[in-house]
Amino acid sequence: MKRFILAGLSAVLIVAAIVPAVKAQTLVQRRLTTFNPAVTNKASTSQLTPFDLVYLAYRGYLGVQGIPSYNSLILSHEFGRISAKDVVQSAVKANRLSEETLADKSYLRAVEDQLTMLDKD
Repeated sequence: MKRFILAGLSAVLIVAAIVPAVKAQTLVQRRLTTFNPAVTNKASTSQLTPFDLVYLAYRGYLGVQGIPSYNSLILSHEFGRISAKDVVQSAVKANRLSEETLADKSYLRAVEDQLTMLDKD
């Protein structure tokens, strides 16, 4: 009888130790998949809001495309060196927005409003 209890208890402990490890491995694999830049860029191509776009520009994610970051972005916009269209074009080049967004006047206006809000803060 003691053997059965000991064996049953051992089996429960082994299962309890293995199950979280398996779940953790699955969770890590999902995170790696969702943060794959190729997948994220394709998924966000039409989903990027004007606020998110300006935030990405502000944080330097469009620096390779020639958009300055942080205070340099604010000053460049204040002095007219960077416009909303420039930011949107850079996002298109970076595959973060679709090319059709360049013709969307309401989107461009919203990006301009977000850039202006950066100036006021």
